Amino acid sequence: IKQRIGLISNELQVRYRQRLSGYEVVLSGFFDSVGLFRLAGEDQRQEARDWIKQLAIEHLAGKPFQHMSNGQRRMILIARAMVKRPDLLILDEPSQGLDIRNRERVLALVDHIGTATQTDLIFTTHRADERPSCMTHELCLGPQGEWGCRRLRPL
Repeated sequence: IKQRIGLISNELQVRYRQRLSGYEVVLSGFFDSVGLFRLAGEDQRQEARDWIKQLAIEHLAGKPFQHMSNGQRRMILIARAMVKRPDLLILDEPSQGLDIRNRERVLALVDHIGTATQTDLIFTTHRADERPSCMTHELCLGPQGEWGCRRLRPL
């Protein structure tokens, strides 16, 4: 099941403590590992390079992950999640802790993934203004834990 699901969260970002380059973190997505413990095949290496290029983060490929800003790390983790072309991408507060520029960039990328790929999204946020336009359904939790669900637009 893990092979079909991509995940982006602050917890995942914090778990990368090894000294890895951005490229190596992206490659680790093929193996669902926090770290790179297996050799990637040439097809996998090319797919990682393609996502890095598509996200315009080539300048981060050789940079140590630990020396990146939160926004840069988030972009690397999005590439990591997408290299295996998951059926489902779970984004847990993907813009938390980002400056305005990186927040807008990450949200635009999420919207692009939701509209231009076959990947379905689960997107959690505390902010209504962060909801990507590609979303079709919403589950809202109230202050007392009550919840409501609504369709945002027809499928």
